[in-house]
Amino acid sequence: MTAAKLVLIATAIAAATIGLAGIAHADDEIDFQSPSGDVICAMAQSQDTSEHGKGWVLCQVLNHTYPQPPLPDCPVGGRDYELHEGAPASVGCQGGLIVGSLPPAIDYGQTRSIGTITCDVEPSGVTCTDRSTGHFLRLSRDSYQVS
Repeated sequence: MTAAKLVLIATAIAAATIGLAGIAHADDEIDFQSPSGDVICAMAQSQDTSEHGKGWVLCQVLNHTYPQPPLPDCPVGGRDYELHEGAPASVGCQGGLIVGSLPPAIDYGQTRSIGTITCDVEPSGVTCTDRSTGHFLRLSRDSYQVS
C-alpha cells in the first residue's frame, strides 16, 4: 500500500469519525468497485481496536441520483459510508476519493470479506454486512441505507 493511499484512507476515516482515538493502520486491504463504477469501497484490518473491531469498510457512491444526507459541519457535498466490526454503519463527510486510484471492478455475484464484514456486489448495488451484529450498509447509484 502506498503512503499516499494510506493518508487518503486515514483522512477519510478521521473526517468520518471525528472523536475516535488514534488513526487506523491497515494491515490487510481490499479495494474494489462495482461493475457499474458507481460504488467504490476500501476494506481493511486495523491494529487499533480501542473503539471498534478490527475489520472495517469505507465506501463512496459516485454518480448518485439521490440527494446527499445532510451533515452538520460538513463543508463538502460528498458523503462516505462506513461500517466497523461491532458498530452500526454511519454516514460521514467525504474529504476526497477514498482510494489513490480507482480500484479494479469485481463482477456481480462476487463478495469480498475482512474480519466479520462481507460485501456482496449485485446488480442492485453493494451491501456490506457485519455478520457479528447484523449491521449493514447498502449502496447504489439510486439509494443508500445504513443500519
